[in-house]
Amino acid sequence: MQVSINGIPLVVKLADDDFSRTQGLQGVPHLESDVGMLFRWPSAHLRSFWMKDTSLPLDIAYIADDGRIINIEEMEPFSLRSITSAEPAVCALEVNSGWFDKNNIRPGDVVDGVFNDMPKLVGSLVIEGSSFELASSDFYYQEAVEPIVEDIMALLPDVMPSEEVEYLNEYPWNYPINVDAWLENWGDNIPFFDVALAIIPEDYEADHPGWNIEGFAGEGGDTPGVLEVKLQVRPGTRFSSELIVAFEAELSNVIAHELHHLTQDGAPFERPSCPATPRREGDSYYEYFTSACEVPAFLIGIRAESAKTGLAVKDLISRYLDNQVAAGLLSTKEAEDISARWTGHSLWSRE
Repeated sequence: MQVSINGIPLVVKLADDDFSRTQGLQGVPHLESDVGMLFRWPSAHLRSFWMKDTSLPLDIAYIADDGRIINIEEMEPFSLRSITSAEPAVCALEVNSGWFDKNNIRPGDVVDGVFNDMPKLVGSLVIEGSSFELASSDFYYQEAVEPIVEDIMALLPDVMPSEEVEYLNEYPWNYPINVDAWLENWGDNIPFFDVALAIIPEDYEADHPGWNIEGFAGEGGDTPGVLEVKLQVRPGTRFSSELIVAFEAELSNVIAHELHHLTQDGAPFERPSCPATPRREGDSYYEYFTSACEVPAFLIGIRAESAKTGLAVKDLISRYLDNQVAAGLLSTKEAEDISARWTGHSLWSRE
């Protein structure tokens, strides 16, 4: 893609996912004079870079969410020194050393074109963003789920302490919404949601795996949407590589599940043409697992877990429901019926 600063064009390679941002320009032996790399995240945070395994002398510009350059710094080849943004940044632009000076570009200048491929807006409202591909077997709100999971996994301690750890962050909603419903409830506010995380010490019995993840999503008072996540962990638990893999898969499941609830009928980010989701009539586990709002949410969550583990959705559904049967919450016949409803779900929109 192409951006420009003060009318000066620059061709940039876009790094906007975990792999490309991590790889960056490592191992690249040469960068043409008017070519750079643009790193982009879904929300603004303090950012830092180093030059491990990068042989090119570079300059880096950190960019705010309005396109403004925050600060420009020199990057020495192979240096392990951390170069940090002066304030929360949503992008970072790496170019050949001296390129900014040569073109008289300074902090405060605006980088045009950085967000040209981002969702289109009416006023402040997302009407064309990342598309809903709900009928696709691998769709699970990837662009919303991945940044949240990445941020939470970075917070996990090496060993679970005996005191609670809390975290709150704001994330943009970049999927289409029912504009009429949004205007009625939130006016021209920009769609966003909070993630409130609590890592809670829990003294589980010796035969318990030692951890559990719970989620909830809904309106957040002054916030259009809120996603609450509780990670309950036995104090002293060491986060081994095996446990981290299991955590990440389950966390992806829970977050994708709850995000889908935010898009349902009457929810903060109600989808265009979203079908009505009537309340369930009873309080049994069977009625919960087969309710109109929970069937698609469970399926979406399990797709996210499948993407992390490589296991088939059908196998993960069977494993989950077998656990419910073993716990005495469902009969075998009920589990079979639930599995059929989840795997056969197809009502994603009104006709």
